[in-house]
Amino acid sequence: MSTPTLNATTREIIVAAYRAANIVPSEQALEPFELQRGLEAFNYIIKQWQAQGLHLWAMSEAVLPLNQSQEFYDLGATGAECATADTFFATNLEADEVATDTVLEVFDVSGLTGVSNILSFSPTASTQGWTSVSSGTVASDGTTLTVTNGAASAGGADYTLSVENGEEYLVTFDYTQGTSASADFSVISGTTLDTLNLTATGSGELRFTANLDQVTFRFANGSAVLGEDSDLANLNYQKISSGDRIGIQLDDGTRQWTYLISKDSAPSPPTIRIADALTGDAAEGNIIYSYEDKIDRPLRIHSLRYADRSDRSEIPTDKWTRQEYFDQPDKTSEGTVVQWYYDPQLTLGRLYVWQVASSVNNVVRFTYERPLLVSEDTIDSPDIPSEWVNALKWSLAYELAIEYGNTERIQLLQERAMMSLDDAEGFDIEDAYFQITPDYTGV
Repeated sequence: MSTPTLNATTREIIVAAYRAANIVPSEQALEPFELQRGLEAFNYIIKQWQAQGLHLWAMSEAVLPLNQSQEFYDLGATGAECATADTFFATNLEADEVATDTVLEVFDVSGLTGVSNILSFSPTASTQGWTSVSSGTVASDGTTLTVTNGAASAGGADYTLSVENGEEYLVTFDYTQGTSASADFSVISGTTLDTLNLTATGSGELRFTANLDQVTFRFANGSAVLGEDSDLANLNYQKISSGDRIGIQLDDGTRQWTYLISKDSAPSPPTIRIADALTGDAAEGNIIYSYEDKIDRPLRIHSLRYADRSDRSEIPTDKWTRQEYFDQPDKTSEGTVVQWYYDPQLTLGRLYVWQVASSVNNVVRFTYERPLLVSEDTIDSPDIPSEWVNALKWSLAYELAIEYGNTERIQLLQERAMMSLDDAEGFDIEDAYFQITPDYTGV
């Protein structure tokens, strides 16, 4: 079967480079230390190429919602609320909402993604993974887990899962009190983080921040009578930050950012549930922005356009030098963004805009060059198009030959590396035209 793409892994390129450099015979497998040295050199070359300039495959579009009167924005994984354009979504509130609301009526939920369940099945579908506590015995009918006291003591059962230390999680479940006077559901991570006392029948949820790399859910009867039981079903476990980031325009002129827990398209209008209650009132028609993930720190920003809201026409802007921006005497003047300056820094890039936004509904869209990804393992696919694979192989062979002291092939490898890189760079040119018009003004 033919394919238009050359799918070469990092390992395959490293092996080919060793053989091209005559360091390892073609019939000999590479040792682990050789693969590791090759991987290090491989990533050094990727980052060296990153410094060379424009790479068309690394160009992307981003959307940055602005804040009123804010002069600059830090861009990157821990920076401002800035997303790639293809994951950015906007909608409106369909009703007045007030502070403390967590369920909001909105116009459209089609572009929103809520928190996903980490588990592919409910643990209550079987007894597998459950450990009895005290006198507890466990049974499952394929949907519901039943915990029964096997003696005159309060029995329970534990279910332990991996978590990411410092991340916030949400666990939800359905329960039935059964014959026990009550039941308790607890989240334990070194210590008991939280406990919910359950009576009758209903649904429960607990929200917690992990302080270790695993957590235990404990479901226990609240009475110490032999044979009494309680039921647990539909246990879901979710990392809150896996949902979309969502920003709601508040009536005080600010935008509150939180995570989207879930959406429901069935009601009219549809609804969303957010992780944190509104901190202020929000009127019908207020704009909601959302996105999936923040962009990586841009290496360069090539062009930037301004719009007074995300669904309006964009206005091109001019790029300033550092001196031009800092020589501007009034950096807080509000209005249309017409100039900007970008300072890439090391961990977070800083984008300065002038004039500053007059509303939290204002946005800028920009074309930027993202960092090239390094390979963490030899099974990874390199962050380059097929047309650059040969250039990477010969460049890596040249680097390895120098490192291993294989002087007899260094000149040949250098020539092949330079020739292959020239060919690859010829592919990496934007297909555009230019027009020359004679100047007749002096005629």
